[in-house]
Amino acid sequence: MKTLYLVRHGETEWNHERRYLGHSDIPLNKTGKQMAEALSRRIEGFNVDLILASDLKRTFETASILNKVLKTNIKTEPRLREVFFGDLEGVQSEEARRVYAEDLKKWTEDSEYPLPGGESLQDLSQRLMALLHEVKQMDSIDSVMLVTHSGVLRMIMRLLLELPVKGQWNFKFKLTSLSEIRFVDGFPVIQYLNDTQHLKKD
Repeated sequence: MKTLYLVRHGETEWNHERRYLGHSDIPLNKTGKQMAEALSRRIEGFNVDLILASDLKRTFETASILNKVLKTNIKTEPRLREVFFGDLEGVQSEEARRVYAEDLKKWTEDSEYPLPGGESLQDLSQRLMALLHEVKQMDSIDSVMLVTHSGVLRMIMRLLLELPVKGQWNFKFKLTSLSEIRFVDGFPVIQYLNDTQHLKKD
């Protein structure tokens, strides 16, 4: 595998309402579908050999819209699910920062600390490390697209660049953002990151 494309899913109602959204299976809203359609126009002509999408509705719907133009193999991959927020699932961000302030502080500072009823960042890191190893060993194909979630994308970049755990917080990925990583002599080289030019209005 020489090229890795990274895509975040389109908008859901919970994104719009600023609710914590991990494993809850919320579909794309109308705006989210339009965002995915805009990205599909952007990537028309791309050569992608395989799409791996998180098995949640918002990611698989996004991947399916993109595959209308890519016309390639598409598979669901549960390891690409967002981190599980446990008791925070569905809680609006302002309320979560008030009610779960101490838990959120510990969770962001200690990778082994799980959110109440949820996952730790170490849990997320371990499942993604195994997946990335498998993807990088796919010698029979040139390009893979991962359609996934913001927390997953931050962790993927942290792992690819071999950054310390807190390095994940240096990255931000907007809805339907597109990123491209090329591997040169085994080293990941960033071509572009968090690109959303397809959402800009003329």
